[in-house]
Formats: sequence, C-alpha cells, structure tokens
Amino acid sequence: MDTGLLAAGVKLSKFATMRLDKNMHDSGDSVDKDFSNLLLSLMADFESEANEQLARVLDKANLLQSGHESNRAELINSIYLEVHSLKGSARAVNRRCAEALCLPLEIVFSAIKGGKINCTQELLELVITTGREIQRTIARGAGDCLTADQITLIAKLRRLSCAEDGSCLPRSESTLSKSL
Repeated sequence: MDTGLLAAGVKLSKFATMRLDKNMHDSGDSVDKDFSNLLLSLMADFESEANEQLARVLDKANLLQSGHESNRAELINSIYLEVHSLKGSARAVNRRCAEALCLPLEIVFSAIKGGKINCTQELLELVITTGREIQRTIARGAGDCLTADQITLIAKLRRLSCAEDGSCLPRSESTLSKSL
C-alpha cells in the first residue's frame, strides 16, 4: 500500500473523530470547510501518486516491449503490484473509471504471472495505451463515466486475457460494471 494514501486514510480517520467531537459541542460551518479541504487534499494526493505509479507501469511495460529478458518476471510482478495498488487507491477515492480500467490490467498481469497467457507485444501495446488512458482519465477528474474508447480497451484486454485453450479468466468484481 502506498504510504501517502495510507497517511491520508489516517488523516481522514483522525478528522472523522475530530468531527464527531466537534459536533458534540457545536455544528459550525468550519467543520464542513475542514472536511472539504481534507477531501481536496486526498484527491490531490491520489492524483500525484497515481501519476507516479502509471509512469512506473509505462516505463516497465516499455522495458518489456524492448525485450528485457533478464528481469522479465520481476518487471511483470512489479507492474501487477502497481496496477493492483492503483486500482485500490482509485476505489478508495471513488474514481470508478480509473478503477474499471485498472481491473482488466490486474487480471491480465495475474494471468501472465500464473503462466496462463503470454506477455505478447500486442498485449504490451494495449497495456501502454490503457495506462495512458488512465492518465487522461485522472487528469480530467472523471469519476465514474467510461467512454466508448475505454469500454473498447477493456474488451480488448478481456479478449487478450483468454488462454490459448479458449478458456477465459473469470470476470472478477462483476459488481463494478453494474455500478458504472
């Protein structure tokens, strides 16, 4: 877990306790203003950390694409962990669109790690494209709307996550698609 978002979660927890204590004494607007400022701070932390994570994902995907075989397994695992962390962070701050784009990447890299599918050039190109789309989504501040292009990317990742025997990986977290 990212230490920045963990710290933000601790701040939020402390703030919630402070808000309860304050509400017992008065119901002033300063609490709402403080809470709004905290939420803005959390979103700024998320955006900053997400961009750093995405930069690392894209760098590692580019390394894989250029044929770095000596530490291939380490790069794949690192991408998986970054995407998993980003998905959770996006969920924590209710950025459902970014979460929805991270989920199929996480599934794909889990399958690669497990030897169920191969890490092909086509797949890496799609990973890079999806990573850039997540960056654009975060920059736009889009919370819970998927564009037609994003839905197409998710469908392509889903197709590429199918094993050579034709079996496809399970659709985990199916409730995500229902909520978008």
